[in-house]
Amino acid sequence: MLGGELARRSEAPLGAVAERLFGPVGWQLIVVCTALAIFGTLAGDILASPRAVLPIAERGVLPRVLARVHPRFHTPHVAIVAYAGLGCLFAVTGAFEPLAVLASASLLLVYLVVCLAALKLRRARPRPPGAFRAPGGPLVPLLGLATVLWLLAQSRLVEIIAILAVAAIAVVYYRIRRQFVPDLI
Repeated sequence: MLGGELARRSEAPLGAVAERLFGPVGWQLIVVCTALAIFGTLAGDILASPRAVLPIAERGVLPRVLARVHPRFHTPHVAIVAYAGLGCLFAVTGAFEPLAVLASASLLLVYLVVCLAALKLRRARPRPPGAFRAPGGPLVPLLGLATVLWLLAQSRLVEIIAILAVAAIAVVYYRIRRQFVPDLI
């Protein structure tokens, strides 16, 4: 649709297409709809993600102040404010893009562990009568494992080092925290 003009309009290609099809109103409509969609996604994330922090803070892994629940709204208000504040800080400082890459790679590592666990559980445990067993044998977790490894292999060296550094910091933090909270898992 844009042809050679795409190189000059690479910042907002959808807006450029909408402008070509519907004029300046099309471009404005795309920009407004995109802003609303991003706002909705961020609002949902800011309210939902801190709830994952709540049980971790309640166990003492993270500072307990993050486990405070608002008396009227029953929301983890301190965790929500901290999460939103950190998000704004990362966005303003430009550190958001590397963190997005790090978060994606971290999620891939979670998927990797899930695939390995599925393979182990499939072999290690006897199946109770009537229990669900995924069709295809170990094929699905093996395909998942191969896909995750392939995606991780696309990472740059600096990203791999960052992932390993964050993992090492998390382990050190957990070990130190465990000294002060002995009943930590």
